[in-house]
Amino acid sequence: MKEKFPALMFYPKDWLSEPKINSLSYEHQGMYMQLLCMMWVGSKDQCSCESAPKRIAKLLGIPKAKAAKLIAELQNRHEPMFEEVDDRYVSSRLQKERDRLLARQESGNKSARVRTEKSTVIAVDKADALSPEIHECVELLFESVKENTPRKLVYADDSVKLAKWKADSALAIDKMHRIDNVSISDIKAAIAWIRNDKPDGRWTGWGSVILSGKKLRIKYPKLVIRMESDGEKVHAKTTWADSDFG
Repeated sequence: MKEKFPALMFYPKDWLSEPKINSLSYEHQGMYMQLLCMMWVGSKDQCSCESAPKRIAKLLGIPKAKAAKLIAELQNRHEPMFEEVDDRYVSSRLQKERDRLLARQESGNKSARVRTEKSTVIAVDKADALSPEIHECVELLFESVKENTPRKLVYADDSVKLAKWKADSALAIDKMHRIDNVSISDIKAAIAWIRNDKPDGRWTGWGSVILSGKKLRIKYPKLVIRMESDGEKVHAKTTWADSDFG
């Protein structure tokens, strides 16, 4: 099913200058607007509703006789407000608005995809130059994320996003090694400890926190404290400058 949009554009000038709307009583203008809102929120296509008077009455919370009178005014045979399709009233206004939003969304998704692909190429090129040991750490971290929080790994089936995640994680872990002076063995030990840190009560485990190489680098000082409290021997840099994470 296509996504439902929560909001739609409303143009007061168009509403006030529309002859069909101006021909309605103020009461029926309000009911018409209410009906449009109900269509937008309540129907799958966001532009229709059942045409039976009893259904209109139920939607608007008015007597059936009043609903019939409203329909007679809205569906004036010379200028009906709705199209009748398979026992449903369809609003061409809402249909056009939804089509416009879908087109805009598709265009935005396409642009975002292009930007992601470009940034991925740049990140992957940088990551490819790193040592095999860094990539081994990335694969271990990837397995940890898959094992601990599979639902959050929404990009696992998206080759572009997955490549970007691995490249970004590799660059972050490389900084841990080069700038923070954390050994490869300590990085691997931290990742192994994360995988074995199981949920306990409200605590969901470090595996639900460390979901990328960047997060591993940021949280490493706290990890060291927790690991040492569990008897692990770890050598780590204890202070970081803000610029380290740029």
